Amino acid sequence: MKTILVAGLLVLASSLSAQPATSIRSFEDAELSFAYIPNRDFTITGRLDIEQSGGETRDFFIVIDGGQSGSVNDRAAINPGDPGDAVSYRLLVPSTGMTVRDFSSGQPSASEVLSGTIPGATSGPWRSYVSVDIRLEVDAGQLEDSEPEYADDLVMRLYYGRVNDPSSYNPSNPQATATLSVRGNVDPFVQVALVDDGASFPPGRPGPVRVTERTMDFGELTAGSQQRYDLLVDANALFTISVSSENSGVMRVVSGNDDPDVPTTVPYRLRLNGQSVDLSGGASVIGVSLSGFRWAIEAEILPFDVAAAGDYEDVVLITVSADQ
Repeated sequence: MKTILVAGLLVLASSLSAQPATSIRSFEDAELSFAYIPNRDFTITGRLDIEQSGGETRDFFIVIDGGQSGSVNDRAAINPGDPGDAVSYRLLVPSTGMTVRDFSSGQPSASEVLSGTIPGATSGPWRSYVSVDIRLEVDAGQLEDSEPEYADDLVMRLYYGRVNDPSSYNPSNPQATATLSVRGNVDPFVQVALVDDGASFPPGRPGPVRVTERTMDFGELTAGSQQRYDLLVDANALFTISVSSENSGVMRVVSGNDDPDVPTTVPYRLRLNGQSVDLSGGASVIGVSLSGFRWAIEAEILPFDVAAAGDYEDVVLITVSADQ
């Protein structure tokens, strides 16, 4: 009888020990990646996964530090080869649109942390899971280098309790920590506009739609007449400018000619920054640059003999292309 009673007590003890104490079993490292096009805002929502052991339902919240910048208000992914080259970004609570903070700048509010509830498991293996979303935003208008992979590593700290109840947790003693890696590349980017002599891009960046088609109207054609626009180029990579002419560098009559024996072309000279461009053949490569430039585009009517009456035109195509 005593032997049987002892065996029964051992079985009972084994059954009670099957439920582990409630704690975070896994708070997984996570990565947010971006492929950034400088003239567009970029947004992505990522997910953080948490695994709990035990049978208790627990409230939790997560704070995230400032990464390499040291400030939650100025987070930036850094070019590993040039610490001065960075892409600024924001980490936000999706439901509130507020920046995810930590305790370095004071007590965060409930709208400035990632939070939720982990349900307790009801049976073996005594595991429960929950995920929480986080949003990454990158503003348009940053023209960083397209070569490197920009990177930032941040520390995430998970606490049991509610952030607006300081008695429920100790800021210096998180329940678990993990790393959030921000990684991204900036796509090669070229932006162009044709503007009046000396004018700038429209206000704002990326701002309004850029004007990329212009007409040089000479009126009645006379030798020596000139027209000018400026080509503005914004770029974050090497770029090439090439110029081609529909009529191989002459203006050709498009209406009004009734006499095939009368000349139907008028010559002109095209200059970029004062340098003549040869339009008689195929596309003419003008230059390669590392950054944005202002290129003066000038057309001048050259001397010509009597030409057929009518309207004359040529179409010049200026192509600016990133070399990567």
